[in-house]
Amino acid sequence: MRYLPLLAAMLLLPAAAGAQPAPATQAAEASPTTMDEDMTVLAERAVRVTAANGVTLDYSPESIELVEQRLGKLHDAFRKLQDEPSGKLASPSDYEIRLMSLTYGAYIAEVLKRKHGEGTWAYESRLYAGQEVPTFHVGANRIEMWPQIKVEKRLRNGPEDNVWHYFQLTLQKLGAK
Repeated sequence: MRYLPLLAAMLLLPAAAGAQPAPATQAAEASPTTMDEDMTVLAERAVRVTAANGVTLDYSPESIELVEQRLGKLHDAFRKLQDEPSGKLASPSDYEIRLMSLTYGAYIAEVLKRKHGEGTWAYESRLYAGQEVPTFHVGANRIEMWPQIKVEKRLRNGPEDNVWHYFQLTLQKLGAK
């Protein structure tokens, strides 16, 4: 399972300053067996991390707007850290940004899965043939999507990579209202 080291690293990062998952949650997170289960664990982590910051994610399509707002705040905070003249505060590393991206990308995929009753994660992708890129397949036509890549772009680039708009476009492709 190639993705387990990434999952393990994600679960070891603190959810928020001073916030730790309950022991029962830690035990549940230690034993996922498939990529889909691992990504569901990461989606749950997005819910916990966001709740620790006073926002409730409920897996509804509308909650993606809250994810967009959260990512906007993170982007702005990262920009401020980069502009910090004293150099005392460090911006998140590429690795940390990718972990955040995978977490919130997993949440976006989980919302789609719950709305459409199907969806699976795999490393197989027509677009990234020969590369190991986590790809979410959803809908009757097995549309390929990479929500974690969109989240990373949102964190790095700002509002031009709005995940709420991305989610709405995906719903249109799936024929949802």
